[in-house]
Amino acid sequence: MAPGVARNGRSVLAFGSPGADRITTALHQFLINYVQLGLSLADAIALPRIHLDVSGNLPRLSVEPGVEIADLKIETIQYETTNMYFGGVAAATRDDDGQLSAAADPCREGGTFITQG
Repeated sequence: MAPGVARNGRSVLAFGSPGADRITTALHQFLINYVQLGLSLADAIALPRIHLDVSGNLPRLSVEPGVEIADLKIETIQYETTNMYFGGVAAATRDDDGQLSAAADPCREGGTFITQG
């Protein structure tokens, strides 16, 4: 498990993921989607992911459906369906107005929850 917390002055974000060596790629992709691209928690978590495995003799790229990958001259495994292999991100926010939002990875029976402050 890799929990993290961030604050931007208006809200607090708590996030984490189980997922062995895929924790870093899952959380990195979620944070790019949420913080930089401005997607909702649920959308930022649900987007398809990739994972670069460098644990063997040669690197291998694993790709979820919906991600277009150019010919990279690296072994690539294209998954047919979403898969728990890519980690399972969960996140929650609390805004200064009291609104609480939470979302979890749909590949792990995740859901979305929003309250009004």
